[in-house]
Amino acid sequence: RIERPAPAARTALVATWREAMAYRQAPDGATGRLELEGDVRVRSTPDAKTSDRLDARAVALDLSHGAGGVRDRAQREEGDLLAREGDTSLQRLKARGDAILESRTWENDQKTGDPRLFRVTGDVVEYEVETGEALVDGTGGLLVHDPRTREGTVDGPVEAGFGVDGTTRFRWERRMSMNREVDGRYLVIMEKGVEVLHAGLVEGDTMTLTGDRLEVTIDRPELEDPAGPRQTRAGIELGGPADIVRVQGKGRVFVRTPEHDVECNDFDYNVDTGLAMLRAAPGRVVTVQTKSAMTPIRAERVLWDLRSGRLRILGGEGGISR
Repeated sequence: RIERPAPAARTALVATWREAMAYRQAPDGATGRLELEGDVRVRSTPDAKTSDRLDARAVALDLSHGAGGVRDRAQREEGDLLAREGDTSLQRLKARGDAILESRTWENDQKTGDPRLFRVTGDVVEYEVETGEALVDGTGGLLVHDPRTREGTVDGPVEAGFGVDGTTRFRWERRMSMNREVDGRYLVIMEKGVEVLHAGLVEGDTMTLTGDRLEVTIDRPELEDPAGPRQTRAGIELGGPADIVRVQGKGRVFVRTPEHDVECNDFDYNVDTGLAMLRAAPGRVVTVQTKSAMTPIRAERVLWDLRSGRLRILGGEGGISR
């Protein structure tokens, strides 16, 4: 008989499933794979301010048991089981079937108010816990929600505060990869049939963008947890909230705001400055149709201030008269 464990630390991770569970351990006992099937629900609390979840039809979890591997019977009889926090850590996961990976972060330990939200969805989602890198094979989506009003933003009406605050939703048809560049900065690449919908905290702050490919640079600050590297912390730890830094749309890009409709081949937007550089494909022009103007602007390059709505023509004709 094995006694129920009584770990001194809080529960790091809880998983439930409806159909099957299988565990396969490596010969050296240092690693193993836990496979869950049927309405899988995984819940994790990396720290007091963060709550992570993973939902899917099937989930495979790659675990590391440290240098000692799984302990022998004598150790287990002392109540020191495999799942003791600190010995077993999650290295990577793969979720299949309507997978949802979500991280919510509050401003305080009581988890009051509207949390910051980072959510990845797809039919097949792979995630590396140590690096925070992810891959979605096939159609999927990414949601970034920030309810805070940033310091230094423009007071009063804005055309589009894209990436500054509010809710931004991304969709794609082929695949999405999120790779770590340095520290907490990641490059997210979305391919084929990309769509972006943004709704800010200020009324009228809306924007849509479509294109063939989208590259988004985000900052995912490291958790203020002295427990050590990401892979040694409790739970799944999906990386916490994210701040959008730069957005680059490529190939047949169309952007719509309350005041402008824009067609270009390259859309390069810097969130800190609020400026977007619009470029045309060779032999073509950027087209900007302002709601209050009868004729569109056509130019090789246009600098667009999304917060004020001002346009600066850098090459080509300013407009076409009729």
